[in-house]
Amino acid sequence: MKQKDTEEVNRQITSIKITDELTAKIGFNEIIPLLVKGDEGDDIEAISNDYSVKSGMRVHDDLLDAMNALRKIACDLCGIEPKPLNQFAVVGIKISGDMLMNTSRVVLTVSKETKYGKDVEFKTPQIIMYGESEYPKSKELSQLIELVVEEAWKYIGGKYGQGHSGQLSLAFSLKESEVA
Repeated sequence: MKQKDTEEVNRQITSIKITDELTAKIGFNEIIPLLVKGDEGDDIEAISNDYSVKSGMRVHDDLLDAMNALRKIACDLCGIEPKPLNQFAVVGIKISGDMLMNTSRVVLTVSKETKYGKDVEFKTPQIIMYGESEYPKSKELSQLIELVVEEAWKYIGGKYGQGHSGQLSLAFSLKESEVA
């Protein structure tokens, strides 16, 4: 077996988790096409490698903003009124399927600050991102997920937030203008 051209390697984000310290753990897989010599000619097979990247560096505000752009949709999926919006934060995304082939599904993890100052997490149902979806806002959801994925790759590439990762109140420290 011999690896085909490395430009054909397909990398896709599979999970993003924002920690209480505002750092991230990001999972991705890499699908590598291999050229296999056979009795009836050459064939292409693919192998999949899974990776996880965890950094102690604070995430950039652009990644937090992209994650939090999903708050209203996440609450809608769970039948929850997102008021006040600044008490909710999307802290995790799990993507299955193939985004390049538009056959992926997503589950969002949401954190809500309770009136006692503690956070509680809950998950949305799994939603089809592209094509025929039971969720009428799946196109908007897909576009927002694509933005989060883009920012996650930038984080892996070294786009970090200012300062160090201190114990901050999750993503609830949003600008007042975002509380809508």
